[in-house]
Amino acid sequence: MELSSFNINNGFAEGIVRGLRSGFLGPEEYRRFAQCDNLEDLRSALDDTDYAGFMQDEPSPIPVSSIEVKARQRLAEDFRYLKGQGVQPLVKFLEFITIDKM
Repeated sequence: MELSSFNINNGFAEGIVRGLRSGFLGPEEYRRFAQCDNLEDLRSALDDTDYAGFMQDEPSPIPVSSIEVKARQRLAEDFRYLKGQGVQPLVKFLEFITIDKM
């Protein structure tokens, strides 16, 4: 009986996770990144992925630290969105995994 109501509570959150998973970078993208000569080439290579607008607002000489900051911001935004759309016990689990140390 529990499976008959799964989509009512968890269907949208599962759809979000499946969408995020489809945006993971694969071996082909990493090969393309390895061929980049500088960070501007990396920005151009990212345009063909789900991370197209990832560093759009960054100034032309991109510092490496800003790539790390932007990547962490993107991960945090996606995580908060998933947590906001979830229901219990998923929300409790997501809160639990954000705890730094017990």
